[in-house]
Amino acid sequence: MTKKNSGSKKTASKSPATAPAYEEVHFVDTTQPVWNYSLFTDEDISNFQKGTHYSLYRLFGNTRTKVSGTEGTYFAVWAPNATRVSVTGNFNHWNADAHVLQVRLDHSGIWEGFIPHIQQGEAYKYHIHGYKGAILDKGDPFAHFWEKRPHTASITWPSSYDWNDGEWMKKRKKLNALSAPFSVYEVHLASWMRPDRNDEESYNTYAQLADKLVNYVKQMGFTHVELMPVMEHPFDGSWGYQGTGFFCADQPVRQPAGICRACRCFSPGGDRRDTRLGAISFPL
Repeated sequence: MTKKNSGSKKTASKSPATAPAYEEVHFVDTTQPVWNYSLFTDEDISNFQKGTHYSLYRLFGNTRTKVSGTEGTYFAVWAPNATRVSVTGNFNHWNADAHVLQVRLDHSGIWEGFIPHIQQGEAYKYHIHGYKGAILDKGDPFAHFWEKRPHTASITWPSSYDWNDGEWMKKRKKLNALSAPFSVYEVHLASWMRPDRNDEESYNTYAQLADKLVNYVKQMGFTHVELMPVMEHPFDGSWGYQGTGFFCADQPVRQPAGICRACRCFSPGGDRRDTRLGAISFPL
């Protein structure tokens, strides 16, 4: 059991780089299946409640971290009308009583907690006791990776990618000027040039798409590519317009960071040095 300070949860106003670890300030009961732990600061909660927090994807969902020297996963979900929220998955045999999250006492409606030893790649859902006794099993709206249909669970997975696009960002205003030529090619990635046109379950990888699509669009004389919705969606026939996972790119080929690498190939100075395509749009 780690015990540093069982007093107020007020957090000093410091940047993440200089702020002390949560367990260095607060009491964390490490004897429980779910440890009381939080990534939210008082400022985060204030901005969230005011509707002025612009990076909630860094806090909600699942986050791999280490608490008191133990690796595991922190979970956070907004369920303001819930009376009970737990995390279920293969790791606890989908037992709704095994890992119950704790609700914050600041009226934010956030349920959270750290579960030790939960590693990357675990399927999970939130088991929620909701309004008027409703009992629901829901995927994580902030998940960065999902199971492939027909399965519907979220998957613990980090979201990180080093874009290395500083040079392009410096030149973007000039190369992507409103006075520059502008011709847009709109495309739905999952159904574009399938490897087997007779097999609807065949998909290009994002690496293959980056190679084929960049060359094709350039040869056709287009200057920009507009991607039809790339968020996770359960029905391919919707072309992405029935999105359910807004913080996860659709994963028909199971490559969580693949779309990031593909996008780099479209920008001048990206992974494809000969590319001269402009900005990419992600319509919702």
